[in-house]
Amino acid sequence: MAGRQPLSHLMVVALGLLLAACSSSGAPEIQSIGFGTGGSGCDLTDKASTFPAGVTVLLVATFSPLPSSVTITLTRDAALIDGPTTIKVDASLGCVNGRLPNLEAGHYKIVVTVPASEMPPLTGEFDVTP
Repeated sequence: MAGRQPLSHLMVVALGLLLAACSSSGAPEIQSIGFGTGGSGCDLTDKASTFPAGVTVLLVATFSPLPSSVTITLTRDAALIDGPTTIKVDASLGCVNGRLPNLEAGHYKIVVTVPASEMPPLTGEFDVTP
């Protein structure tokens, strides 16, 4: 598919989706998800819901407590780009964060779920304009 940017490519090759989490116990409850163009770790700056094409969009999702793994699905204009992809979470920053580089124009939706959990999926949406 032209313009397809698989999550596995974003996570493993190039800039990738970097994951981090602090250790905790109990059933995770999602607190928030946000998008921006600046920040580091769990700190997100320049928050927005619309971005120009070609800009790297940063994602930060906070959980309390954080799970040991998450499953991520990414769509553009309701078409699956890639996923679901399950990723083991590293216990170091206290959130799940990632970079989505060089996105084409469209409406994006990211769904983050915790496998084998009763927690509802966390959904975040944003637009990329030409």
